[in-house]
Amino acid sequence: KPASSSLKQNVSMNSAAPAATGGSSTFQVTIPANCYPGMTIRIQTPAGQMADVKIPPGCNPGSTIAVQLPNQSSNSTSSLNQTLKAWPEWRSFVQPVYRKPPLQLVQAPTNQPTVRPTGRKKALLVGINYFNTRAQLKGCINDVQRMKQWLLEQGFSNTPSTMLILTDDQSSPSFVPTKNNIMRGLQWLVEGASPGDSLFFHFSGHGSQQADPSGAERDGLNETICPVDMKRAGMISDDVIWDILVYSLPDGCRLTALMDCCHSGTGMDLSFSFQGQWREEVNPSHAKGDVVLLSGCEDAQCSVDTYDKHKGAGGAMTNAFLNAHKKVQFPTYAQLLSEINSELRRKRYSQRPKLSSSQAFNVHERIFELSEGFQMNSNRQVGRQVTRRFKPKTDFSSSFGGMGGMGGLLLGAALGAAFLD
Repeated sequence: KPASSSLKQNVSMNSAAPAATGGSSTFQVTIPANCYPGMTIRIQTPAGQMADVKIPPGCNPGSTIAVQLPNQSSNSTSSLNQTLKAWPEWRSFVQPVYRKPPLQLVQAPTNQPTVRPTGRKKALLVGINYFNTRAQLKGCINDVQRMKQWLLEQGFSNTPSTMLILTDDQSSPSFVPTKNNIMRGLQWLVEGASPGDSLFFHFSGHGSQQADPSGAERDGLNETICPVDMKRAGMISDDVIWDILVYSLPDGCRLTALMDCCHSGTGMDLSFSFQGQWREEVNPSHAKGDVVLLSGCEDAQCSVDTYDKHKGAGGAMTNAFLNAHKKVQFPTYAQLLSEINSELRRKRYSQRPKLSSSQAFNVHERIFELSEGFQMNSNRQVGRQVTRRFKPKTDFSSSFGGMGGMGGLLLGAALGAAFLD
């Protein structure tokens, strides 16, 4: 296994080293919040000694375990204590007022020491089939269920404070993917995020485009995702997703995203797109966090909603990603992207998946890991920068009867197209 990767079941925690109390060799350690059996946490004794301890079965947050360590001089290790903010449960999460970040650049430190994982993992999964509409899809909820199972295999936990699933087959209004719930879910995902945390966002549903009034987009269009109530509430643009998910993350916090929808190439407005090499956007939106997006297609393309006789309906990108990750053990980003491309070509899909990132890194060396190998900030300035303005293009509403983007979806459905428009 490559040296830059580490065991998936043993995740060390250093940002919030829990204090250990007791005698010279036996210590009582309280398991921190959001840490569960199988994880490895880093503890610090009163003498300053640091040690990694694997949480045994049956020990949940708040419980106490006894740890035996050899004696060590108190001045041999420096303190790594830092208080982590507890993650709120979805039902009790109070949604903050959305405020767009100012259009300006601010200085940011670069090349900071690499953080070690905290062991905390959190995920937001959104799947929308748009039941009883002309734009109905078949595989998006299946995508979310399959992604949930994959995340559990990667060490994520399905608890009210660590995993949120929004699908339009649920009876509780709090878990239906309306625009407000998706916006609130994005805010919940990053609430309390700290260096060393690992976050994951998956969206499977309709994607669209609309005119970019700011003039920042080269093609004159913002990429969007479509909530279940988009005809009434409107879409969520890539600008808003960047504002909430990307800009707010601290240096050393990891967010991996997979967007299985049309027009998703730059669906998070990340500064760097990989096209054989990293290319910086003309008007980059720089951030400090370690954010990577795997999108189902380029901005001008559609993503296919497919059917597999063994797995049922699903998005082509979600299927290709899961199959590719299963085939290649500990792939680099270059290997994973190549394998996803091969999966799509093998099924004769024309969509081309895209890799974008908030930080430029070596795709041939960096291992694809959700919670290891954090990329520290290399952007000297963070924020939005508009150095060249482009003319906004007419959105879909002008082409399809004033339906605000949904017209394109309805036309595709009426023609029998199997696309996530």
